[in-house]
Amino acid sequence: MEDEDFAAPGAGFPVASEFQKIARANLILLRVETEHCALVLPRLLTIVAKHGATAFTVHTRHDNLIKRIEIEMANPTNRAATLLLQELRRLRNVRQARFDSSPYENALQLSVKI
Repeated sequence: MEDEDFAAPGAGFPVASEFQKIARANLILLRVETEHCALVLPRLLTIVAKHGATAFTVHTRHDNLIKRIEIEMANPTNRAATLLLQELRRLRNVRQARFDSSPYENALQLSVKI
């Protein structure tokens, strides 16, 4: 029995976009301290994406009053970084936003023998 409306699985799905490969040494860490708010993380990620950056890793930690968010992303130009920080600092609950060097920049080079 043939069905005329049958479509092969995956026939209409878009192709996944490929991300640019970036060496770990070229990543930078965006550190943001905010007051507790359920909407602050989606807002931060929206602003980061709006500025053309890709968040590779996102870590959050909660204290009694403060939420700390670390976003690992490609190192932006000076102008892009300034604009990004200005927009993040305009958010109501953000207490502090800054860039730090990548944790991999100062990591020891380890060699392993198998």
